[in-house]
Amino acid sequence: MSIASLILGVVWIGGLGSLLAVIFGFIAKKRIKDSNGQQGGAGLAIAGIILGFLGLAATVLFWVLVLAVTHGVNQFANSYTDGRNYGVAHYSANGDVNAVCNSAPVPSGDDSTEFNLGCLAGWASSSTSSGNSGSSGNSGSSGNVTTTTSGNSGNVTTTTSGNSGGGSGNTGNSG
Repeated sequence: MSIASLILGVVWIGGLGSLLAVIFGFIAKKRIKDSNGQQGGAGLAIAGIILGFLGLAATVLFWVLVLAVTHGVNQFANSYTDGRNYGVAHYSANGDVNAVCNSAPVPSGDDSTEFNLGCLAGWASSSTSSGNSGSSGNSGSSGNVTTTTSGNSGNVTTTTSGNSGGGSGNTGNSG
């Protein structure tokens, strides 16, 4: 039991080995004491107990750090997402991204740097996803009319030449 205690004290196994090292170490010490000197290994049992307690302390520290880091990562992720949502919601084609994102009210508990990065990303995604919709047409003309469709659906460029009558000019969206 003394040897098992020592080995388990060295082999951490996520804290399980440490717990077993302490248990086996105390069992070994009791058996050695009860044997009236016929069994040896008290030093190994004590070493296993000490290593077991050190391993248990390391286990507690490990899990505290894991939880702290996980909380920090989630906080950054939430801050970025909150900022991105804010940037998308407050996007304006004529607006100033710096004025909106830098003066945004950062929610309590959010990291301001991550929030602003998310806001800028949300603004950028909104500015690249906008497109024209609708139709383009020519009114009041006769002659040669060529209609070319390009880009997003609904974007039509109409070119008119040889107008006779009603004037020339495009109405609607083009591009």
